[in-house]
Amino acid sequence: MKRSATLLPDRFTIARLESLSQVRVPEQSEFFVLSVAQGEITVFCAQSSGALQSADYDWRAFRLGGEGTLDDTGVTVAYLEPLRDTSVFVSSTYLRDYLLVKECDLAQVYDAYAQAGIELLEA
Repeated sequence: MKRSATLLPDRFTIARLESLSQVRVPEQSEFFVLSVAQGEITVFCAQSSGALQSADYDWRAFRLGGEGTLDDTGVTVAYLEPLRDTSVFVSSTYLRDYLLVKECDLAQVYDAYAQAGIELLEA
């Protein structure tokens, strides 16, 4: 099966929030994730959303492959294995998986994916 990863155009921020009242959900976005677990609130949002406290900037997001189903297994692992020496965040929606890497690691990602036969596209 031919695999592809599409680089989204925006730069992203990963931020820890103190309260849900700090969340501003954009009306349109290529990628926005809000995660709440055991009192920790994390948001993945476009860097253009503004400065946030407890944030890490300059992340890039790849949309992995096409639409999948919840029964598909091993798909994300195929994208992670070539990046075993790279810091990544992974997020999923109902139909797709997304992978975030630091912008400074993009060349390493491109090389690793080329060696693994993963086609890289741009949105």
